[in-house]
Amino acid sequence: MVPTWRKGTFMALLIHLKKGRKIIINGAVLENASGRTASFLMCNEAELLRGEDVLPPDDALTPAGRVYYALQCLYLFPDRRPVYAAAFDALIEAFGCAAPSTAPLVARIRAAVAEGRYYDALKTTRQLIQHEAWMASALAAQASCANGVPGHEHLAEAEAFD
Repeated sequence: MVPTWRKGTFMALLIHLKKGRKIIINGAVLENASGRTASFLMCNEAELLRGEDVLPPDDALTPAGRVYYALQCLYLFPDRRPVYAAAFDALIEAFGCAAPSTAPLVARIRAAVAEGRYYDALKTTRQLIQHEAWMASALAAQASCANGVPGHEHLAEAEAFD
């Protein structure tokens, strides 16, 4: 989504925004209020994110979702970057420690952020969210299999004391 420079020249980005759709450009929300698709030519560098890629804070309910939200804010609001960078660093560190199987994804996200490629980091964080969902469903399936294990009924009793 971010226009890039090639051999010293800037490549403009053509954006087609369907009716009713939103896009965030440099922190400002633009909505296509016309009855048809609108086209824009982005002629300079800007931070932008399509509405469907925005994660509202109320929807950042999982650890990977919170990483995405902090990274999204880090990308969209450069004036508050130190605040969001600290939150992102703490969240990605905790996630990596809790889920070592995600180490390659976490490393790619960290590298992209270190290089200032925030949009690329967001794309990779979407993969992290998918991996997290897969891990949760695998754990749920494993737990349902445990129902047939002798002594499993005592686990439910122990949970009642929590």
